[in-house]
Amino acid sequence: MPNVSIDTLVCNYMCPPFNHSKEEAFVPPTRDSEVIVMEHVTKVELNYIQYGLLQWWPVRLSFPALKTIALSDYCNTDAVHNVLAGLAVSSQVRSLEAKFEGERHEDGPGVARLLGHFDHLETVELQSFNLGDRDIVPLVGKGDSESRWTLCPKLRRLHLVGCSFADDRVASSMVDLVEKRALHGPRDPRRDGNSDAGLVLLEEFVLRQIEDRTSVPLWLPGTIGRILRGEDDE
Repeated sequence: MPNVSIDTLVCNYMCPPFNHSKEEAFVPPTRDSEVIVMEHVTKVELNYIQYGLLQWWPVRLSFPALKTIALSDYCNTDAVHNVLAGLAVSSQVRSLEAKFEGERHEDGPGVARLLGHFDHLETVELQSFNLGDRDIVPLVGKGDSESRWTLCPKLRRLHLVGCSFADDRVASSMVDLVEKRALHGPRDPRRDGNSDAGLVLLEEFVLRQIEDRTSVPLWLPGTIGRILRGEDDE
């Protein structure tokens, strides 16, 4: 097989062939199938696809150089998470962009499940998510040693674009998150001379294109900004 050097793999509008069901189009390979190493691919973009068609990726493809994943139609389904778990096996993804395009799920948008696939994330951008308290709270959890965040231990930049909040508790959870994980937050362990080398702290937390002002408090962006700058709350 020729060695093709591509750095970005884009999958657009993938669906079963005309007059074929997804089950007919998807023939899973055997475990002894040849694994194709996509050694030069650093970014994968998945745009409006039926994720069930890609569940063979973990068996047939390996992405050792993969650093960025962009999802234009993320939804909280097993098919989506199976593909993401497969991509995570052979890679160290540093940047994730995800736009929510699915129906409302009883478990919410599954942010913790989404982020939990990737232990090396440094930058996360979430678009059009309706965030609940359970999507934010897991980000402040620590491991048994207290020297490592349980979820996204290397996260430095978190951007929320066009997101809304499911209830009033979300804003308080976000303030708690920034206070605990921000580089200059009041609960930054380095402020007390306790330089914990295992804790990576947030440098950016950005709220942009806030459309639903009824769910996102007007005071929240300013409060987060002051915490990030290490200023006392007014």
